[in-house]
Amino acid sequence: MAERENLLVVVDPTAENFPIIDRVVSIAKYFPDNPPKVTIMTAVDYSHVDPAATNEAVYRDDEWIKSLAAPLLELDIDLSLRISWSQDWADSIMYSAEKVGATSILLPHPGQEGRQKLSDEFWYLVRNAQLPIALFQSTRTPEKKPIVVAMDVRDEKISDLNKRILDFGKLAGSEYGSSVHLVHVYQDSMQYPDRARIVEKTGLPNENIHFKMGDIGEKLAEVVGEIGAGMVVIGATRRSGIRAALRGRKINNIMQTIDHDLVVIV
Repeated sequence: MAERENLLVVVDPTAENFPIIDRVVSIAKYFPDNPPKVTIMTAVDYSHVDPAATNEAVYRDDEWIKSLAAPLLELDIDLSLRISWSQDWADSIMYSAEKVGATSILLPHPGQEGRQKLSDEFWYLVRNAQLPIALFQSTRTPEKKPIVVAMDVRDEKISDLNKRILDFGKLAGSEYGSSVHLVHVYQDSMQYPDRARIVEKTGLPNENIHFKMGDIGEKLAEVVGEIGAGMVVIGATRRSGIRAALRGRKINNIMQTIDHDLVVIV
């Protein structure tokens, strides 16, 4: 039996709708014999919220909390609620993930407009979290839909980051009964990888390996559309320095073009 998942589900209490809760319900129902432990965490990214006393969105009551948890309370799962009013949104999430022993951090996938306004706190979280960060854009699970892993396979050996990406993709594929596809995007025809070597190193079928030349976001989205993928797994390298410098150009490009479940591995 697979290890039991322990999910930290981050909710913005100033939002009006919470499709991520419906998605967690779908996940729990999909694994009835081994449902995940779930911690709902309310946390506010103050860079996106007007804290004025006249802003009704900064007030919530007991009925709101009940409605938030109600869909999950109907299931036989281990559920807890964690409320944060820390001004350090990203750090509070990482601290809480460690505190509750989470195996993954779940966030709602921003809409097209929202992706243009991702905060420095978001990028700080992506670059520094020790766990996979899953961005869910719908209530649908990727059951039997291909899982796409985006990897840079130019090096002779598979890097530790790429190995984590591939391992997560294969695990998701086994859990959802999905095939796993690898996408590598290169910029110059002289950089075309050795396909036989990649097949050997990854253990993936030759027909599931896609090499494309061009923009990473565009080409990844092209493959995702062609094969009807249900989940995309990408990697992010850790950086140091001020938070404003942590915006990831490649990740941002991918997020502009991918409207599917997106898992970021660090």
